Parts: sequence; C-alpha cells; structure tokens
Amino acid sequence: MNRAQKIAWFNLKVVAISAPVSLLIILVSLLAEAVAVALVGAGTLAIAALVMGLSPVFFKKEPGRVGFDERDAIIEKKAHFIGYCALWCIFIAACTIPAFVASSISTAALPAVLAAALVTVRLVHSIAVLVQYGRGGEGETL
Repeated sequence: MNRAQKIAWFNLKVVAISAPVSLLIILVSLLAEAVAVALVGAGTLAIAALVMGLSPVFFKKEPGRVGFDERDAIIEKKAHFIGYCALWCIFIAACTIPAFVASSISTAALPAVLAAALVTVRLVHSIAVLVQYGRGGEGETL
C-alpha cells in the first residue's frame, strides 16, 4: 500500500468516526432546540475537514524510496478532478437550495454547510483514489 492509499484510508476512517458523531450532536440539538449545540456539531465536521486536509503531513514520504510514479500522478490528477467536480456540485446546491427554503434555514447552518462540503470533497477524492488503485493494470482510464 503506497502513501496515497494510506492517506485515502485515513480520510475514510476520519469520516466514519466524525460524521455519525456530528450528526448525532446536530440531531440532539435540533430536538432540544439549542442552536449553540448545533454549532458544536458543525465544529466537529470542521475539525474533521482540518484533520483530512493535514493527512499528508501525518504520512511522511519514506526517504530513499520512490513513492510516486507516472501512474500515481495520473490517479492523483483524476482524483483531484473528481473532487473538484463534487465541490462545484455541492457549491451550486448550497447556493440554490437555500433560496427556495430561506425561511427555514438559519444563518447558523451556513458554517455547517461549508464544513460538510469540505469533508464531502475529501471523501470523494479518497474514494476516487482507492477505486483507481483497486482497478490495477496499466493504462486504464476512468
């Protein structure tokens, strides 16, 4: 398993832990009608996005070993493209959906939307990396 796969698996584990915790905190806060507690749920997602963004720092390159070749560069480029497309889809949805339901969305929910978007983009990127490495073979395209 190379460095990119380790980072992708780490990101998936971070999402698997933080997303249910964050959703649970937000659901409890909505039931208790406490907006301040909902911000803690959004903060949990924001911390997860930060940890996922810093994951390359946690997995250092091994000295004296070639850990990145042409295939890895192609896979990383495609994964970034897929994550970028997911970001635009989330951005468009985040901009248009609140216009239709503006009365029911508070301004406290906007940081949660941003944190969820960042986590989702990294999640999509990680899945794209793992799927492409799982395919194996030479010269395959996505």
